[in-house]
Amino acid sequence: MEIPESGSMEGQLVLLYQEKEFLERELGTSDPQELVAMVKSLEEQLATLYAEKEQHEETELELRFEGKTLLVTGCDQVIVRRKKQ
Repeated sequence: MEIPESGSMEGQLVLLYQEKEFLERELGTSDPQELVAMVKSLEEQLATLYAEKEQHEETELELRFEGKTLLVTGCDQVIVRRKKQ
């Protein structure tokens, strides 16, 4: 198949359909409104992820046992194992 010049009307139309097919293949849609919604959703998810990360960094956990205190900052999970006697 011969590809027309990109400056011609036919060439521009061919390029437009190639771009449209690429978007359909890679993202499952070529609809501009859906693409904008996808990007906005990703932005929101990223903002939420950063907010959760920041919140966890500020979290402090204080453990007391046998008169001793252990202060842990910025952890989601702490595992404390007792030594077998």
